[in-house]
Formats: sequence, structure tokens, C-alpha cells
Amino acid sequence: MYLVLLVSAVSCSTRVETPFETGMGGIRLELLTDLSATRAEAEGQLAPEDFKVEIINQKGVIFKRWATYAEYLEQESTVFTMNAGGPYILRASYGDSTASGFDAFFFIGEQEFTVSPQQVTELSVVCRMGNVKVAVEYGDNIRSDYAGYTATVSTPLGSLVFDRDCAEAGYLPCGEISVNVVLTTADGETTDFVNSQKIKGEPGDFITLRIDTGELPESEVSLTVSVDYGTEDHQVDIELPSYMLPAEAPVIVADGFDPLTGTLSGFVEGLSPEKASLTLNVPSGVESCTLGIQSGTLADAGWPSEINLMEASSWLTESGVLSLPVSSGQTEVQLDFRTLAALLDWSGDSSSGDNAFTIKVTDPAGKYAEGTYRIQPSRARKDVSEIPDYDVWAARVYAELTTDGNPSLLYPEVRAEGSSEWSRPEYTSSISGQTNRVTVTGLNPATKYEIRAGYKSGVSETVRSFTTESAQQVGNAGFEEWTTQTHKFTYKTLFSSKEHNIDWDLPWTEDQWWAVNSKKTMPSSTGVVSANWNWVRFPTVAYTSDANNGGRAAMVYSVNVGDWLTASASVGDRVAGELFIGTADDSGNHSSDGHAFGSRPSALRFHYKYSPKDSETFYVKIEIRSGSTVIASAEKSDGAAASGWSPLEIPLTYSENGMKATGIYITFKSTTAEKPGVNGGYELVIRDGQSYTGNFGSILYLDDIELIYE
Repeated sequence: MYLVLLVSAVSCSTRVETPFETGMGGIRLELLTDLSATRAEAEGQLAPEDFKVEIINQKGVIFKRWATYAEYLEQESTVFTMNAGGPYILRASYGDSTASGFDAFFFIGEQEFTVSPQQVTELSVVCRMGNVKVAVEYGDNIRSDYAGYTATVSTPLGSLVFDRDCAEAGYLPCGEISVNVVLTTADGETTDFVNSQKIKGEPGDFITLRIDTGELPESEVSLTVSVDYGTEDHQVDIELPSYMLPAEAPVIVADGFDPLTGTLSGFVEGLSPEKASLTLNVPSGVESCTLGIQSGTLADAGWPSEINLMEASSWLTESGVLSLPVSSGQTEVQLDFRTLAALLDWSGDSSSGDNAFTIKVTDPAGKYAEGTYRIQPSRARKDVSEIPDYDVWAARVYAELTTDGNPSLLYPEVRAEGSSEWSRPEYTSSISGQTNRVTVTGLNPATKYEIRAGYKSGVSETVRSFTTESAQQVGNAGFEEWTTQTHKFTYKTLFSSKEHNIDWDLPWTEDQWWAVNSKKTMPSSTGVVSANWNWVRFPTVAYTSDANNGGRAAMVYSVNVGDWLTASASVGDRVAGELFIGTADDSGNHSSDGHAFGSRPSALRFHYKYSPKDSETFYVKIEIRSGSTVIASAEKSDGAAASGWSPLEIPLTYSENGMKATGIYITFKSTTAEKPGVNGGYELVIRDGQSYTGNFGSILYLDDIELIYE
């Protein structure tokens, strides 16, 4: 490092005329800085104002002295007179030549000069480091083999201690250098080593001591000395009239921000801008670094108003602004605001000052750079499309929300007719391009609603209306309504034909939804006279007072009937009982399936009991239709035994969501067996506790049919 001190003898030809006595000259001191040092330890810690300046005459007497150059500048007049002649000596110095320490800088320089009357004289003095710089590097073996290690580096006038974590260099008075190394094992045993090699520390030297051991168990200590005799690494130019030294002040370089206003705009809220970064260049290394935040969006999210960037902060790391805290001495810091910018809401008028970020970075010399940068996204467009009627269900609606921003940030708001309050309902999303198709759930059936699109800073002006489907149920869902009719059939004797009557039950009174296949087991004539007509003719469906709720439930059972049938006979027709939505003809066959129905349920639920013959299972099927197209269906063919009333829910799967419902079909069968099994001479209890003995198989009890809307 060298300090150039220019001394000018000022004449009236170059300055405002100043009278001098004969044989005298005018002197003015000015300092100029041309910083070219490359060693960061001195940068930011030396300033021209701190150097002591002295002028010494021919007799070695200091007759002019300023404790600091700053003191000289503070004089009422910086012009002073000196006797012409000489030689004189100009001396500039900084620090203590006898001090030792990690910041014990010492620089000194002298230059001889003479003063000529009425002439301008220029001279320079070079200040070089007057002590020796020392650093210690520990090798890999020492670091891995020893729990502790220190090195004490000494000259006759001072010493420095370098422990295992010390990575910085220090300064010592010049002289012969000795090195004392103490190694400590994991067991606490210590070993001392003192160098025998002579190391001479001259002014301006930078000596690096590299210390390592051999492989265990020998652990022989080796010492390698590297001496940098060049002074250019510690070069500091001081010329008249420099303001400060040695390093330049920190600088903030913005990328993406307007260079005049410091504002970042031109992107839509919710999206990340292409560029939004700040680079902090700190030649002397960072001493402190803070980020001030003025943002309503971030304040609502719990962000503090100021963050120390030299401490760990989840706010910055999770938002991608800073991956790790800023380190002391760091010369470059990168701050990336792209991800953070996507979090910010549109703040209205850009003059409001919202979304402002103030960066301040300071170096060890107190120099700092400070700037305020604003991130002002434009307001996102949001809209909700017209809702077709097939997208409106009883408890949900499908709506398409669009934006020129981030579609994942769109959300629906709804309110029922008559309400002034908007609410954000439960919903799921499906995103395609700039459209977010939301499925809003939890709505009330047969209710008129309004819906609009929300996005970060506001909601759409467009509002759409829709009315949910009713939560329609099937008729006679609790099987409380029954009509009992008398079935008449003839039987032939040897000389005549006679009639016999049997009661059978139909699941309706006025509004007919359900039908039964009972006529399959009740032909209109027979050729026998039976002692037990139940073996010959008997319906497949009846009602019972054994109900889950209310006074009645349905019974669907398998029957074996036929001419000449007895309790033990294997002849006859075995028929599974069936209860279905539709109509049946006089033979018990389906004459129509389904009933008019305008809603789209999500599941079928009912209560049942089931007493199977052997390992038989019961069958249930549901279909939702639009015209002749089945748009949803579900079936279950493995209905298991249940001795007590049990709930069962069967979800519906829709193969077509773009059609409204016009009809519904449900059927229950007592068994899935092609030839149902029966118990001969079985006592069957049906309506009003009446008991009939016949050939009966699996029995399915049904109650409380319910369609679920979710």
C-alpha cells in the first residue's frame, strides 16, 4: 500500500495572490485517492483523513504536525508559509509500529523535498506497510485427527494466536518469527511443536504458514512457509485531495426495475415477472444489511416490517428472495423478488406507496447504499362464464372462471337469493389454460344462487345466476302405501270348473311408482284341487309390519309354485321376487321401466334385512336416464345376509354430465340365482302378521329408500 502525498509551493501565478516575505514560500497540502489495493482486510478501514502528517526540517526537528489529515483540512486556512530551501522531509504514517493484532495496520512513508520561492514544487510520498502480515492454514490431517489445535505466531515485539476456527490474517511488528503449535487429541492429551526454521518478517511481507501432520500414528508435524514479498497486494494510492479510502462505497444494481423510479411493473398480479432482482456489490464486505417492507398483502400474511438479512428468515427463504442469510464480509448479495412479486396484490394507485421494499447495505467503514424499490402488478382480469343448465345439480354447480393472471388463484363466491352476504364455498378445481373449472359443493337443493369469480385483490363484475335442482325422491320411498287386491283363478274338477281367491299386494295407493312380478307365480287357472293353495299360487312381494321406520316395509322373496306341487316336491316354477319402478303386465313381466324424474342424485341409500337360502345374494340396480340414454348407473349383485335392519349406500357413477335427467329406474330382486333355492313347507309371515305355509326361498326386507345429493 502506498500513500502519495502531493505538496505544492503555491505562487501567485497559479493561486489567488498571497504576499510572502522574502525567502519564503507558500505551502498547501491536498490529498487525492487512487485505490488499487486488492487485499480486502485493509479496504474500508483506512481513510486519508486518518493519516498523521509531519514535516521535519534539516535538523531533524518536527516543526509542522497534524494528528490527522482531517485536522489539517479543518484549519481556517490550509495555506501556510515555509522558509525557502531545505532539504525538508515529509512523513505520513498510520497505526502503531509496535502493535500486533488482526487489524493492527501500520503504514509509513517519507520523502525529502525542498521549497523554492515563488515556484511550484510537486512531490509524492509512498507509504508502505511497515509491519508483517501473517496467516495460518491448517491441513486436512490435523483437522481430522485432532480435537483441538492452536498456533501462536510471535516476533520479539508481539504475538498472535490462531485457533482452529481462525481464518483471518493478522499483523505483527517486524522481526524473526517463531511458531508454537499445540495439538490436542480427543482424549485430552497435548503435543507442543516449535519451529526450528528461521523465518524473517520484513516490512510489507505477507507470510502464510501452512501447518499439517503426517498420517496417524506417526503424526509428524510439518511446517511449510510461504512468503509473499510483493507489496502490490497492499497497495493504496493516496493523492491530493482524495476524500476516502480504500474501497468504493456499496452499490445496488437493479434488474427489471425502472432506473428512474425504481418501480417494477408490466406484469399481472399472481404471476412472476420475467426479471426482478437486486445485486448488492459491497467491495469492502457486508457489515449490515436490512430489508424494510411496506406491503398490505405481506402484512396480512404476518410478514414483519423489517428483516435483518444477516439472520435466518423463513419469509425470505420460502419465497425465494434469499436462499441463505447474508454473511459478514460477503462482497456480493443476490436478491430475487420474482416469486415474492407473485404473492403481491394489486395495490390500486401506484402512488399509494404499497408494495415498497427498502434495501440498506453497509460496509465496515460505514459506507452504505440504500434504495427503495416498488413492485406494482397490474390488476388481473377475472370473469365467470354463463352456466348451462346441465352444469347445475341439486347440491353442486360447475362453473368456469377465467383470468389473464394465474388461474389457480381464481375462486368462486356465492350467495343465495335474498342474502346480501357473499361467501366462499367448498370447491375443487380443474385448470386448463387460463380457465379454472370449479365444482362448488354444499349447495341447497331447489335454491336460486348468484356466483362470481374472485382473485386476490377483488371479484369479477360479472355475476351469473342459477337455480339448483330439487332433491327429488322416489314415490312411496318408505313403503307405507299398499293396495291389497284379490286374485281369482279357476280350477277344474271332474264335472265342472270352480274359482279360488288369493290376496296379493301392490306397492301404491294412488301414485303408482313401483311394480311387482307377483303375477309370474299366480296363473289364472289350474288343473288340480289343492289342500294347500299356497303351493299352487302365491305372490312374490308383500308388505310387512316388521319395518325399520313407520308401520310398514316391503318383502321380496323367492317362491316355488305349480300344479301337483307338495311340500317335498321338486317340480314347479321357482321364481325370484322382484320389486321395481315401472309397470307389469298380467303375466308379471315388465311392461315399462322407470318413472319421470328430473334430478341427478349421487347415491342410492336404503335399509334392508336379508335371509338368504344357502349362499344366495340379493340384487339391486339403479339407473338415471335422459330420454333413452342412461347417464348414471350402479348395481350390486352380492347383497349379503343381515339379520337386523342395516343401511346400505350405493354410489352412482355418471357417464354423461352434459345431460339433464328425465327418468329413474330401480329394481330389487330376492336372489341372483337362475334357479332360486326354496324351503319346502316353510311358514312365511307377511301382511298384518298373516302366516302362510309354502315353498319359499331367500327373503329380502326393504325400507326407507333415499336418494342422496352431494
